[in-house]
Amino acid sequence: MTKPTRIIAALALNGTLAACAAPITQRQRLELDPGQLNSVKRTASYNLKYPESARFRDIRWFENRHQDGTISNTVCGEVNARNSFGGYAGYATFKGRMNGGKFVMFGVAPVTNPRLFDIGCPP
Repeated sequence: MTKPTRIIAALALNGTLAACAAPITQRQRLELDPGQLNSVKRTASYNLKYPESARFRDIRWFENRHQDGTISNTVCGEVNARNSFGGYAGYATFKGRMNGGKFVMFGVAPVTNPRLFDIGCPP
């Protein structure tokens, strides 16, 4: 991982942990506009072996109101892409947030635990 990537990952994780400090008391589903949806897909497929093969489903965006009065947002979805053998590995959950119209990804669940991010990402 390059230094800028580590810094971005640390900042994203810091934002995630800060948002998780207070329990969520209310969650509202929001609609992504076409530009936001494109940002989510582009970012979520960036580090895939074959990003052009990415297939997405069930992308959703939530505004979270926390017990301490803070507001955060969560974007979740599922991505599937070709692997080194040319086959599709299966859908895995990804999670992140919107920041100024751009998607910041926290990560993609590993193939061994594809439902890792299901907590905090209601259907």
